[in-house]
Amino acid sequence: MSEVAAIAAPAVCRPGVSAIRPDAIGTYASLDELAAHLAEPRLQSVLGHWRAACGDRRMPAQRDIDPAAMVKALPYIFINEPVGDGDDYRVRLVGSAFEEIFGRDITGRTLSDICLPSVWRDMMAEYDAVRRTCRPGFSQILMPQWIGLTVFYRRLLLPLSDDDGTVNRLLGVAVFDLAPEIDPCLPSEIGRELVVRRLTGTT
Repeated sequence: MSEVAAIAAPAVCRPGVSAIRPDAIGTYASLDELAAHLAEPRLQSVLGHWRAACGDRRMPAQRDIDPAAMVKALPYIFINEPVGDGDDYRVRLVGSAFEEIFGRDITGRTLSDICLPSVWRDMMAEYDAVRRTCRPGFSQILMPQWIGLTVFYRRLLLPLSDDDGTVNRLLGVAVFDLAPEIDPCLPSEIGRELVVRRLTGTT
């Protein structure tokens, strides 16, 4: 894997509200560079275990993933699989943090079931990119004024494959942090403008 794409994406408000997404702003030359950029222990632990599980392959299988190796991240982990030819993705495993966020268990539900259409389209684009390239994907989303607080959402998607060729599941980890320091790679001028437009209904 010689190149890892990373998308910084300002978005708005709460799960189920549309993300507003600029173009991808950066490409990481290596997984080491991506790991350094993540700078978040839960994300780093999952990426580190995924890399170790790869061995000499491009990507591991789900059976190679050991929950005991990333205990602190478990509430924030999910595993989704493509439905049919990839027209949607189904939640096969999800951590307890998501039940708190969504207010219900979303295991077995599809992304189209649990997301508004605009959010679903954004997520499908990210999921499909990871599935197509067999490379990790990273997104970061600014959610201002969610329950009166500013929240920074970061999601890492990692491909899983039984044959090291076809991605049949995606391992993900997503964390929500309050009042974060904005990532220096986030295009702040673009992000602020998009957030203002969204909040004022001028998009």
